[in-house]
Amino acid sequence: MLNGVYYWHSSGGQPPVKLSPERARESLERVNDPAHLVFTGLGPDGNQSLTVDRDVRDRLFAVLGRAKRLHEPGVEVPVYGYVSSRPGDHTVLTARLDDMPGVPWRIYELDVFADPRMIPEAKGLRPTPGLSAAVATKSGLRLGLTKDEVKAILGWPHAEDENTLSYGTYETLFLTLEEARARGYDAEAARRAAGRGREIRFNFAQGRVVSFYVLHTVNIE
Repeated sequence: MLNGVYYWHSSGGQPPVKLSPERARESLERVNDPAHLVFTGLGPDGNQSLTVDRDVRDRLFAVLGRAKRLHEPGVEVPVYGYVSSRPGDHTVLTARLDDMPGVPWRIYELDVFADPRMIPEAKGLRPTPGLSAAVATKSGLRLGLTKDEVKAILGWPHAEDENTLSYGTYETLFLTLEEARARGYDAEAARRAAGRGREIRFNFAQGRVVSFYVLHTVNIE
């Protein structure tokens, strides 16, 4: 939003598109739907879930098993990775965590891949029966979707090319005192503006989603 007017910025050097407040609100609501943060179909019986920006490392280990930290060059945050141990299933899930002062090792990003050959850290993945191709967000984001199916859930993408779709929002807001303390901040920090960002990105091969991730962060500025 600039001077009270909403604009949609896309890739490819195209000029920003001016949006009506109604259309802008609809877009923000779609991308910021809390259901995108809840990954379901996990656990040996497929009845467990992980939630971005809420669950922590102990919960990750409880659902998928204790794993060793992956070593990504230039990446300082802890990353843990899993691959399905079910016959014929090669699904991969990686989790990125942030060491918040009040909530250590909170998950801020979950990535899903159709095949371990898609990531260079494949040898460090922990095999687990708690992961399968059935993993999906509560909103219906999953492997195998077409572009039209993704757009039916999330709307007009912020960036698109032949093999990718990207969505993202960034907002400045003020946390309640309770929200700030839950994130490990003190009362003074709660008086400062917080930045809330979300990014959802899909990669396609032969017209179907072969990987996607959901990232969500809230930080006091």
